[in-house]
Formats: sequence, structure tokens, C-alpha cells
Amino acid sequence: MSGKNEVTQDNRIDNWSYLWMAFFMVIGFVLLAVLHHFLGDIVVRGVGGAVIVTLLVIMIYSKWKKTLNERNTVYIILGISIVVRLCYILTTSKTSFSNPEFEIFRSVHTDLALPETFQPLFYVVAGSLYNLVGMLRLTQPYALDAVRLANEYLGIVMSIAVYYILCELEANDMAVYLCTAMTAFMPGLIILGGQITPIMTAVALTTLTILFLARWNNYTDGYNFLLMSIAFGLAVMTDMVSFVLLPAILLLVVINLVRTIKRRKALNILTTVIQTICGVAAWVVLSFAYPMRNYSMGKDTGLFNLLSDLGRHSGSVNLNTRFLSFSLPELFDVYVSSSDRNAWAYFIKSSLFGDAKGSGAILGDMVLRGFTALGLAVGASAVAMVVCDVFAKIDAKKKVNIWTFLGLNALMIGYYVLVSIARPSAASMDFRVIPFILIPGFGMLAVGINVMNKNKKLNFVAGILYYLMIAICSVFCVACAAFGLVFLK
Repeated sequence: MSGKNEVTQDNRIDNWSYLWMAFFMVIGFVLLAVLHHFLGDIVVRGVGGAVIVTLLVIMIYSKWKKTLNERNTVYIILGISIVVRLCYILTTSKTSFSNPEFEIFRSVHTDLALPETFQPLFYVVAGSLYNLVGMLRLTQPYALDAVRLANEYLGIVMSIAVYYILCELEANDMAVYLCTAMTAFMPGLIILGGQITPIMTAVALTTLTILFLARWNNYTDGYNFLLMSIAFGLAVMTDMVSFVLLPAILLLVVINLVRTIKRRKALNILTTVIQTICGVAAWVVLSFAYPMRNYSMGKDTGLFNLLSDLGRHSGSVNLNTRFLSFSLPELFDVYVSSSDRNAWAYFIKSSLFGDAKGSGAILGDMVLRGFTALGLAVGASAVAMVVCDVFAKIDAKKKVNIWTFLGLNALMIGYYVLVSIARPSAASMDFRVIPFILIPGFGMLAVGINVMNKNKKLNFVAGILYYLMIAICSVFCVACAAFGLVFLK
């Protein structure tokens, strides 16, 4: 990429970042765990706050000295996210897990019994990690913390993958920083990372799938297609909800085949066909091996449970109240409640506060809710500008990427509505149903910010929207980080 405001190849963080972040998370966890053991929650949160302030001072000083580059800015964002996640792990209960996934996890690591109706990848890996830590003679809470630490690390992997996705979309530096920060600081994702469930693993693998999909569309190489197939297969092996990507992937595969055939070069056609067959074979084996094993043993495959639920249940709330409107009163009401009726308000609240009950940090709540509402309004304008303006000014491959992200948004929203209709309850409206809907959403937001940035000198409305969106996203990121450090419990 080129251009003054774009993240250039030289300034990108490299692939070693995944390992560096893992190293810093483990070292930070050990140090904070020692502090927590002797001094308790308040001191850990205080030390975490001091580390965050230090990182911000370093960033401001570097900016003032004009030595701050894109790579270091992203590292500071990830560093702050790591501190918030470590504090959350250490200062929340290790004995309050009662969800079905935790019971399956416990049966896997104690009885070495594979789950029947759930995909096995998370449970096998998490159970093995738990037993490995147990061999070190550490107590159960620390063994559980090791699993939660691995889950939170996957949240960092997701943030790095989102950063790379934004680079593939050629977003400018401000869009990259803001969308990466919103991914890294989103309280709902931090809460999911701290739970013993397969959701965060599926989210990270699905994000990597979208990254390799974007790269494959840009470079049409077999390497990225194979990586995409493996990541997609592992995502489905973790949670069936990742199947929602399949229509978009199949469409891009067909488009790529048509492009290749139009060139009328036999070697290119043969290479593309072989790459496609190998990638599809890898995905099919990883995705369907375990359901087929269950089928051969006469057990539930878990493949068609959602479809079988359609028409079986009927809710008492009409579709207009649930999906065709947006309830600001519910958004600004208490945390998620079984009495909530509007799916979108419930989804937003659960993405910000998880399943917390009651009302706690009123100021933090109001800031997060208020800036979310404003962000949705301006974000809709940004997406509209993308649809109306960007397609006339980019090449065909970039156009396909943007259409892909719009399509992924539509697919994921459609799946969310389908689940809510098939299983009409508060649980089916939760952020946990499809948390990786944030990825194509942030992708389109970044492209929208890019379009507004390029047009702000020529279009007064674009300029107002650009600076308003930057302000909203910036305050939202700060509020998320502060809320995550101080109030998440």
C-alpha cells in the first residue's frame, strides 16, 4: 500500500507478533498472579492501571517526538488489551462456572470422554492443557486460569488478525488503529475469553479464515487458500456456527474459477482446480470427520439441530418488536434481562456487559451505551457512503473484497435472526450467538472511514461524518478499556 495516511508494508507488525504477544501474556500473568496471591484484587487492578498509563505516556511522548510509527501504536494497543485481560482473569471467580460447555470440559479432562453433540477441538485442547498444568502440581484454580489465559490469548490473536484484515482492505492508519482497538477492548470479547467455552476459539479461527479469504482474493495463491481451508475446517470443528461463512467462500471460489477459465491458460486452470480440490478436501475432512464418526455410531451429529427447531417454538413477541425496530429505552435500561424484547438492544448490551445483572458502574454504562448508539447512527452513514462512492474508485479485486464483507454482514445478521426465530428466548438474542459478526462490521466501518477521509475536503458532510466517527470511536475505545479494567467482575 502507499499513501501518507495508509499503513505501509514496512510499518506493519509482522507474523512474529503472535508469538511475542503469547510470551508477554505468560510473563505478565505470572507476575500479576504472584501479586494477586499476596495482595489481592485491588492491587492487581492498580498495577494494571499503572502499566496502562505508562504505555499511554510512552505513546504520547513518542508522538510528540515524532518517533511513533504504526507498528508501535498497534503494539501499545495490544499491550493495553493484554493488561486488561490479565486483570480480568485474576480478579474474577474461578469456581462459578455452571454453563453446559464447562460441564463438557470437565468430563473431557476427568473422564477423557469426547463430547457427543458438540464439536471436539476446544474440549480436547483445553482438557489437555488443564491436565498438563495439573501435572505441575498447581491447584485447580490455576489450572483453570491456564485455560482462560489461552482463551484470552486467542482474543489477542483475533485482534492481530483484524489488524491484518484492515491492511488487506487498504484502510488508512486512523481506521486501522480505531477498529483494532475496538476489537481488542470490546468487553464482550474479554468476557468470552475468560469463560471455559469454545466460543472464543471459534471466533479466533473464524477471524483467521476471513483474513486468509481476503488475502486469497487479493493474491489468488494456493498458499492462502489452503490456510483458509484449514482455518475454516478447524473453526467448524470447534463450533458449527462458523458454517455461516460457507456461502461467501463458495461464491468467491466460483468467481476465481471463472476468472481463471476466462484467461484460457491450461496450466493456470489446472493449478486452480488442483488447489481448489486440495483446499476443499482439507476443509471437509476437518469439518465433518467428527459428525460422521457420531453418525456411524448412531449418535446425534449436531448438524441439523437449528433447522429442526424452526417452527417448533413460537414466541409471544411479534417480529416488529424483536427485529424491525430498535429500542433505545431497552438499550439504556439495566443490563441484559429475560424481560428484554428487542433483539438488537439485547445484542448490544450483551456485547458490552456480558450476562451481568443489575446496575453497577452507571457512568461507565452510560458512556458505553451512548457512544454505541451514536456510533451505530454514524456507522450506518459510513456504510451508505461505501456503497454509493467507493465502487467507482477501486479495482475489481478490492471491489470483490468489499462486496464479500457486505455479504458476510448480511449472512451473519441473517443467521442471528434465524436463531432468534427458531429458539425464541433471551439466550438466542445474546452476543454469544455470533460474536464474530464484529469482524465484517469493523471491516466495513474502516472502509467507510477511509472513504470519508478521502472526501472530507470535497464534501462537507463527509468531513463532518469523518471527524464525528473518529471522536465517537476514540471515546468508545477509552471507555471500553477503562470499563474492562475497573468494572468487569
